[in-house]
Amino acid sequence: MKKLFAVLLFTLVSVVTFGQWDSGFFVDSFGDKTNQPLISCLITDGVFANSATGGSKLTVGVVVFPDGEVPNIRIRLFEYSRDKEVEMDNGDETATLLVKLSNGTVKSFNVVSTGSSLTIGALLSNKKSEKTRAEFFSYLNGEDMRCYLTIKSKYGSESIYKFTVPSTGFKDLIATL
Repeated sequence: MKKLFAVLLFTLVSVVTFGQWDSGFFVDSFGDKTNQPLISCLITDGVFANSATGGSKLTVGVVVFPDGEVPNIRIRLFEYSRDKEVEMDNGDETATLLVKLSNGTVKSFNVVSTGSSLTIGALLSNKKSEKTRAEFFSYLNGEDMRCYLTIKSKYGSESIYKFTVPSTGFKDLIATL
């Protein structure tokens, strides 16, 4: 009985900890909490492929925070589910995020490298960027988002990342930003 309880408790903690949205605050260089709120989600069941591997384990961190009228979003990729995130060359790589909706429609979003993370619509003018992010968030408000992200280097190599961003709890938490 104790063993069953331990397994159930572990399963419950895993479900609550991974794949759901949570709220918090950014921290400063000293690890102290700032006043800047955020919501985040850790996705642990993604996969990626490149010239060296296929179907390898991927962890994705998604962070949403206030930025003008529409919150901003950062996507962080951890190949092989390691602690070190994927480093991207600013301007040397192009990235496209495809999102497949439940009705079969595929939407495409420009994604820009900010060094170790990706931002949706960052190089667009403020109004265009906000419109792009608002569209992205509108899909996430109602359903999980199946994502297919490609990153191409200036040398022609390509990495492909597949993951699903859950919608559970997102709508309520984004309203708090």
